[in-house]
Amino acid sequence: MHHKLESCTSCAKPVDKDGFFSLVQGGFLCAECAQGDELTCSLATRDLMIQLQNLDFGKPSEFTVKGSALMELEQILYKFITYQTDKPLKSLNFLAQLQK
Repeated sequence: MHHKLESCTSCAKPVDKDGFFSLVQGGFLCAECAQGDELTCSLATRDLMIQLQNLDFGKPSEFTVKGSALMELEQILYKFITYQTDKPLKSLNFLAQLQK
């Protein structure tokens, strides 16, 4: 299955190093295609996104998550959801307040 995360959403070349996440395109961009307004996205975060997309919730396989990748993914998803819905979600703000 092809993911918008395994290759650059602009040039379609496979991405094998840190890059960027495009809120507009909803996928990973290589450094050569990034315009400068995308979010920094490490390969570890990109790989975590792919693992979560493929996760079988009925029989989840074990995998480890680095804290830095999880934090980066949280920031990307929050900004992506806000961009897609064109407004901040009250539930996300509420959850963020609980963590403080």
